[in-house]
Amino acid sequence: MRAEERLSLHTRRLPPLVVGDCVRIQNQIGSNPNKWDKTGIVIEVKQFDQYAVRVDGSGRITHRNRLGQ
Repeated sequence: MRAEERLSLHTRRLPPLVVGDCVRIQNQIGSNPNKWDKTGIVIEVKQFDQYAVRVDGSGRITHRNRLGQ
């Protein structure tokens, strides 16, 4: 319980994304992992802060979770 309070002390509630929003996503593989160098468009909103995003350039659809309070 203490850890949760300590970690959420300096966080804020993020507004939900909607279909059509432009977003940046982290690169998970390749020469620059964990860099925010990919962009895409939200095409589906799922439960529990999960989103389907169409990646610009490749057109792939990826599922991403949005973290935040």
